[in-house]
Amino acid sequence: MKKIYRILLVVCLCCFLASCGKIKVFEDRIDTIETNELMVNCSAEVTKGQSQVNDIGYLCRVHIDENTVIQNERGEPVQLSELTTEDIVRIVPVKPQNVKKGKREFTAKEITVLEQDK
Repeated sequence: MKKIYRILLVVCLCCFLASCGKIKVFEDRIDTIETNELMVNCSAEVTKGQSQVNDIGYLCRVHIDENTVIQNERGEPVQLSELTTEDIVRIVPVKPQNVKKGKREFTAKEITVLEQDK
């Protein structure tokens, strides 16, 4: 019986560690708008939890496909052409992403415009 508990503990610990560091949602400014993608400042997410932070800026490439919902805070639809650089957006990736390591490129499930720079 103890062996089963140990195995379950190891499995739960592995699942917990695998989910650490993955973002499920983040907010920051749009840097660049391209065809069906945004470059968004994700420096805060990359350096989150670090005590010694360098001055390097990090950008995430956010792909927009036919399933991506783009809206304002009231839930009203927004067209990609209405977005401007410097808009503050909340990005929800299709799958949680680890932007600290590896690629900082993913598809957005939802993009919410939090502040218009008009």
